[in-house]
Amino acid sequence: GFKSPHCGITVYDFGWNHELGLVEFPENQDWKRMSADFTLMPSRENWYGFALFACDFQGSIEIADVKMEAISEDSLKGSKASDLVKLLILPKLVPWKPLLNNIPLYEGKVPTMTFRFFGRLPEGEVKDYDVQYSVNNGASASVPLVMSDIVLPLKTVTTPGDFDLTVAIVNRGSGKVLYQRTHSATTIILPATSDKGHVRLNNLVVEILNAPLAKTADPQKFDFCTMRSGWIFIAAQNAAADALEIMLDGKLTVINAKTPRLENFRDVVMGMHTLEVKGAANGGTIIVRSIPEIFNYCPGVNNGVPENPPFDWEFQKKYVLPSVTTQNGGNILPENRKEFFDAGYKWIANLGTVYIKSDVLPERLKTAAGMTQPFYQGVSCDEQFFSSVQSILPYTEGMKKFVPFNDHVIYTWITGVPTMTGLHNDFIAECLNTCHGRGRLISEVYCRTKETFEEAQDYLNQAIVERAKNFKSFYPDVIQHWGIILGDFNQIPILSLAHHPSVDYKYYLDYQFNMLANHPECKDMAITGYWGSYYADHELHRWAFMLTRHYCVEGKKTMLSDEYGLSYIPDHIKNGDFDMAKDGDFKNGFENWTTNGNITNGKHPGFATKSHNRWGSGNNGLGDTFAIFSKTEDEVSTVTQVAKGFVPGKAYCLQFSTVDYDDVKANRLNPRQFGINVTLSDGAQIRKDLSWIHVDKRVKGRYAQNNGVARCNLHHVVFIASKPEITVTFDNAKALKGENLGLNYVMLTPFILEK
Repeated sequence: GFKSPHCGITVYDFGWNHELGLVEFPENQDWKRMSADFTLMPSRENWYGFALFACDFQGSIEIADVKMEAISEDSLKGSKASDLVKLLILPKLVPWKPLLNNIPLYEGKVPTMTFRFFGRLPEGEVKDYDVQYSVNNGASASVPLVMSDIVLPLKTVTTPGDFDLTVAIVNRGSGKVLYQRTHSATTIILPATSDKGHVRLNNLVVEILNAPLAKTADPQKFDFCTMRSGWIFIAAQNAAADALEIMLDGKLTVINAKTPRLENFRDVVMGMHTLEVKGAANGGTIIVRSIPEIFNYCPGVNNGVPENPPFDWEFQKKYVLPSVTTQNGGNILPENRKEFFDAGYKWIANLGTVYIKSDVLPERLKTAAGMTQPFYQGVSCDEQFFSSVQSILPYTEGMKKFVPFNDHVIYTWITGVPTMTGLHNDFIAECLNTCHGRGRLISEVYCRTKETFEEAQDYLNQAIVERAKNFKSFYPDVIQHWGIILGDFNQIPILSLAHHPSVDYKYYLDYQFNMLANHPECKDMAITGYWGSYYADHELHRWAFMLTRHYCVEGKKTMLSDEYGLSYIPDHIKNGDFDMAKDGDFKNGFENWTTNGNITNGKHPGFATKSHNRWGSGNNGLGDTFAIFSKTEDEVSTVTQVAKGFVPGKAYCLQFSTVDYDDVKANRLNPRQFGINVTLSDGAQIRKDLSWIHVDKRVKGRYAQNNGVARCNLHHVVFIASKPEITVTFDNAKALKGENLGLNYVMLTPFILEK
């Protein structure tokens, strides 16, 4: 019963753009030898990946004795065993649970540390080997090597503190040492904890204190308990600010009369804590919640479309800081840093580590600004790919060589999901155990829109839920140190995940967060947030942090979109990309539109990726079609649609892209404003203060595929509807004679006005 629309045993090139091998299997058959002969395609640095895969499959398939052989004399001479493969199969012990610097020490019990064995033994069987271990180079003990948990009783460790733990794999008969490594480990006495009175609000947030404030200026004390180390949200609600002062654990003032919104975020250790409140003469409520780390890349950098208002410090204070704990990269100006750090936030730098060599990584970390400058608290290493052995293996080995020298943290960006037993378990362990167990692994999950909501649901289930399930299968308790970073970038023509003009990306991003907040696989995720905020337009940037406030601070389970009347497909306007039938039938490109004059359909492969930067491969021609306005001397052509479903009094945004079609076909860089205009009927009151036209005049794009291609205009029209139907008319009255101008990406969605 095996069926799959795309499956195989293949060799693929760098980036997996091409694959060769077996790509079809019968639905039912007994054991059968199958083979395919092929000539390898070119690949960067002569690197190739090998994969057994099946997408959206059903039934079952069994595979055995997989081989790849050179079948010509020249190929055989040019083949050799990969050095990377040799490293992959070396025997190793991976620290499994708990984290090395978080080994519990209980009274009357021997502390234990568990490892797992990966790799291949050069001879004999597992039963022929022992794991020998010692503490601080003292007397060694041993336990048998097994393929499951290898539990090491640390009998000589009786007090809390740091120690060296050396582990080795030894052949019991010959005494030969196959593997040996010394780890820095720590035993700790776990504080007494209690979740009495805690109320779980959603997967990400637990309310651990909610108590009334007595109407008195005298001190009041409130005890609360955190069940894990991490971020908390503290707020004094409905309290007068005049003389208010709230102190945490008797030494740190977290809220006073000058604190915005009378609330704050703090990173605290697991256990009991105390808040002392003074000056609450008018009463109110004191609230403490355990929350995830809320991450943003990056602050203080403006959008590449300058018509957007600046994302400066005032913007950060108003829209971002109420809903974030950790800023990554970007620019926080010196004059704003004290205010930022006094409020308890964290700022980590970003460090390029793509395809870094193992002996280079430790020195780069040691000298990085994020690890040495006083205004940073660490670095994020950008970035690793589970699909790339030649990147992830040197990074893992380099992390083993790095010795932390201060209390800064290291976060590792990762793309994809773990698949390779041994290598990927080892990688995860190194990322989490670094910096005395305070490392974070952050998954880049940048979700492109899909044509239908049903497709989007299936896609997000794979991207979020199955990813969480996959990570948890590769490492115990990973959820408490790992998280999903979503993409909040939608800025045509700079970088955008909003591929379909029919989709409201605000709703789509909300749905992603709602999945994190509600699906059981994501419960207690340690960190979440965004990459790409500076590639979001002003509205989405604001909305993104309304979402983190809604889910990560307030702990809501319901969708914020419901409060604003948003939907995945607003359906105000249809066929915004003038899509043709899949067979290329041009006459179908104007479905739902009325044309007048010299209007034709046009198509140019790769336009949406190159000129719009609708990010990500596999667009399958989406966005490469246009309505083409050809200008004769006197004739003005129009394209019209009656847009429907507006709520009078609500704000909406019409966006569309224009381009010179001849420039597109010639890959000609000739930026200018094009003569296509839009007219809205009297049911729309245009907000000129929020409307603009961006002329993309970049000589070089932010990404390589943007260089030397036609540039577009982006029109952004915000209006207040006064009627349920509004006629939208595009014309080329201002076009020059002989110009063939293209129109596409016509998007009409509800607009969230600033409060």
